[in-house]
Amino acid sequence: MHGMGHPLLAMMYPRGPKIKDPCDVKVVKHAVRIAAELGVDIIKTNYTGDAKSFKEVVDGAMGVPVVIAGGAKGSDMETLEMVEGAIKAGAAGVAMGRNAFQHKSRQNS
Repeated sequence: MHGMGHPLLAMMYPRGPKIKDPCDVKVVKHAVRIAAELGVDIIKTNYTGDAKSFKEVVDGAMGVPVVIAGGAKGSDMETLEMVEGAIKAGAAGVAMGRNAFQHKSRQNS
């Protein structure tokens, strides 16, 4: 906990002109490691596409909980498979936005 007892969340998304793929395990793992070394309480980052590669990211976080960003709008199955892979890899959870709030079932209620 930092400051007034609030947890510090670091949103670590690889960006910039030299980043060819922001979901590449090498760059995601590097970004997550930086956050862990800075002492954050939880890390939000991109999913790397499969459980095996994302486990490398989680392992590189030095015990700091990692959650995945919801990513681009996808089908229900793609979203569920992404969440399943992240959890199998050891992610602490997901931070879902558009895949939940822009879902067709929410717009029909």
